Amino acid sequence: MHPHPLPIESTAAFVFRGQTKEYFKIWIVNLLLTLLTFGIYSAWAKVRRKKFFYEQTQFLNVPFVYHGTPLPILMGRLILLSVVILHQHLQRVDPQFGAWGVLLLVLVLPWLIVRGLCFNHGNSSFCSIHFGFQKNYATAYLLFIVYSLLSGATFGLATPLFAQRMQKFLIQGSRFGPHTFLFQADLALFYRLFLQLFGMFCLMALAAYGLFFSGGIFTKILIFLLLLGFFAYTSTAFFNLIWNHIQLNGHRFLAHMNANILFILLCQNMVAILLSGGLLIPWAQIRWIRYRLSCLKMALIDDPNQSITTTQKKLLTIVHEKDTFLDLNVGI
Repeated sequence: MHPHPLPIESTAAFVFRGQTKEYFKIWIVNLLLTLLTFGIYSAWAKVRRKKFFYEQTQFLNVPFVYHGTPLPILMGRLILLSVVILHQHLQRVDPQFGAWGVLLLVLVLPWLIVRGLCFNHGNSSFCSIHFGFQKNYATAYLLFIVYSLLSGATFGLATPLFAQRMQKFLIQGSRFGPHTFLFQADLALFYRLFLQLFGMFCLMALAAYGLFFSGGIFTKILIFLLLLGFFAYTSTAFFNLIWNHIQLNGHRFLAHMNANILFILLCQNMVAILLSGGLLIPWAQIRWIRYRLSCLKMALIDDPNQSITTTQKKLLTIVHEKDTFLDLNVGI
């Protein structure tokens, strides 16, 4: 008999309570105003959309909250648009500027990605506790320049390495209050999955090649369904691999997405969108988000005499210390 009781786990599910009717109003207004303002309203549209999905996502009966404002997002997009226009103008003046512009963009891209992650994480909260992202620019440059070049130089053989390092950078760079996330999927798991997907893709490509020359609309539909099935299986495999290897302060995430269910959902969504001329896009998005969140749970480590409610109170008592230094938050 143990002198101290061993911790036990109790699972808590993520729940999405959003309704299509409510989201459709947001979606149609966002679409019309974005078109009427030539894209300027897209920053406000993004904030309204994210606020809706965050507030409708609950864990332990508590919703997530998005605090982002449109102006930083608009500023970030205007900066990018200005850079693109300037690059196109300089390229017409002197073609050499084109190559230098691409090189400059490659060098700035990791910085922009980190700034965007800091903005999005910092403007997200749960139980009045903000998320955050570590400003590790050295790792970002190593990942997005060195590892991406290595993946290309090895004709894709280093792609699993790039994917594993990417997820580790994104997850372990994230934090919830003072707590950081932990990613425990090793490189062997990524290579095993990539080899499996490569074999499936080769078999599917051979089948699609044989069907393509047989002609007929039904043959083309069958090829499309093969591609959609491969996408569903790939999405499911990565979703389960990544989430099943994430921890937060000892609490484990549990993912159980099913490729067959996702394939049927995607088929239904695409048929509905096509038949409605795009008006059922909000309905499809709601179903997509709801299914993904229904496949995700969290194993909470409690003492034997504690319940999920007590664990929630612990989360509520975590003190979040915000940075007080002058910072530039640019959303894209």
